[in-house]
This record gives sequence, C-alpha cells and structure tokens, in this order.
Amino acid sequence: FSDGRIELYHGEDQPENIEWFCGISNGDSENFTIPSISNAANSSGLKISFTEPDYPYGISLNETGTLSGLVTDYNKVWPLIIKVTDWNGISSEKTFDFRSSTGIEETGEITGYTISNHPNPFNPTTLISFHILNQGNISLIIYNSRGQLVDTILDNNIFKSGRHSVTWNPEGLTSGIYYSVLKIENKIVIYDKMLFLK
Repeated sequence: FSDGRIELYHGEDQPENIEWFCGISNGDSENFTIPSISNAANSSGLKISFTEPDYPYGISLNETGTLSGLVTDYNKVWPLIIKVTDWNGISSEKTFDFRSSTGIEETGEITGYTISNHPNPFNPTTLISFHILNQGNISLIIYNSRGQLVDTILDNNIFKSGRHSVTWNPEGLTSGIYYSVLKIENKIVIYDKMLFLK
C-alpha cells in the first residue's frame, strides 16, 4: 500500500500441512509471491527481500500497448509478464522471455547490413552511411541513451540495394550518446552508437 503496509492475501485455498505463509500480494488472490521460507520450522535468522524485477532500461509501454525502446545491455533475458483482463474480470497471463541477444552487434554489422557515422565523435553534424542488401522501405531513427526517440531522419522511404548516406544535424539536443537505428520494413536490422559533443 502507499502508506508502506504489506499484506499477504491467503484466500481459502491454502495448501494442506502449511502452518504459516510469508509473502507479498496485491490482495486479489491471483497476484502474489510466496518464498520458500514459508512454513520453515524455525524462522529465526531468516530474511527475505522482495525486489522489483530488473527490467531493461529504456523500454516503455505506450497507451496503445506497444512495447518499444532501445536496449543497450547485451545478452540478457528478462521475464515479461503479459496479463489480459476482459470486461467480466476474467484474466489470463503469460510470461515471455524478452531477450537483448538479437545478433545485433555494436560494431554495426549483421548479415551483410552495415551502418556507421563519420566523424564520430562529431559536432555539429555527422554523415550516417548504411548498406542494404535488398530494396525496401527504410526508416532511420535516432534514440538517446535512455531509449527515447529524438529524431526521425527517414520514415519508410524506398531505397534500392547498395550504399546510401544522409547527414544528421542534432538541432536542440544536448551532448551525449545517441543511436542511429536502421529499420527495414519496420523491423530493426542494425544500429550504431554516436557521440555528440558540443
């Protein structure tokens, strides 16, 4: 609760041979956690901490339910729990593994696609170059280090296969790390880290 109280909802379906519980719940008998120290013969010296899950920094959920952002921690897995409740109060939930190991490397190369910028670090502009294997709708989007979209350079523009370049001028932005993200047919293919210095 907002006043600091923590209560565990036991409900009416307690397992047999359990004399006591320790846990945390929101009180609806569906969303709760009961740690293994429950029903220990001697609870003296036992300590349990309930902590918020370590979800990826920079990921956000918008009002339409779209999960988006830019993850900079490589080779990590987070459990992502999706819960849906209908108008009758009937709920169902499923856990997905949210992985940052997509095969996209910071070197800026994956399966023949490349992206880079020069100069880097830069001020006031930088030339972003990318190579694509096949013709397609290309988007080139800029994110800051917190995973927030700060600029859209290309928005579903048709490009033929080959090497292309565009100039980026970060007007109104502060010094810091930015990421140029190349999307093909609205799927992130590759990205590159840039350092803007004022």
